[in-house]
Amino acid sequence: MQTNRFKKFIMKALWRAQQSQMVISIIFWSLTLTGIFYDKVAKKFNNFGLPQSNVFGGMAIMFSFVVIMILLFGYLFDRFQFWKEQFVVQIERNPYASKGRMHPNQVIYWSAVVDLLPDDSEKKKDLQAIIDYNLSIPEVEEEVDRIIRIAKRNS
Repeated sequence: MQTNRFKKFIMKALWRAQQSQMVISIIFWSLTLTGIFYDKVAKKFNNFGLPQSNVFGGMAIMFSFVVIMILLFGYLFDRFQFWKEQFVVQIERNPYASKGRMHPNQVIYWSAVVDLLPDDSEKKKDLQAIIDYNLSIPEVEEEVDRIIRIAKRNS
């Protein structure tokens, strides 16, 4: 039991790190690029109109510009949907994610839910039609049968 708690703690910690990584990486990228290019850019643009002794102000302006450029790049990446092809490939590799297919575990789950719905319910009819469609696919039906056999054997 302690092992499950430890695994959940680690999973939650990793998830939190990944979520904060997005913001932190923008800040670190901006700081890194500002530190690398400040000398060259400050000379070319005369320290952004500030006195040469005001290095912090010039770096702050450049940092802001770099953050805006990174966010603009992300917006354009999303606007032109460069990620779309990656998503399409991910769906095509998952045989259950296309053509109205459900994963066999979902078929089992929703079959139990259908039994709980009132008989005259429109939702029950629609859901039963989806389940029947999925059970008409040989691979899904075989996997559902396999899962049920394993569950019966383990109970």
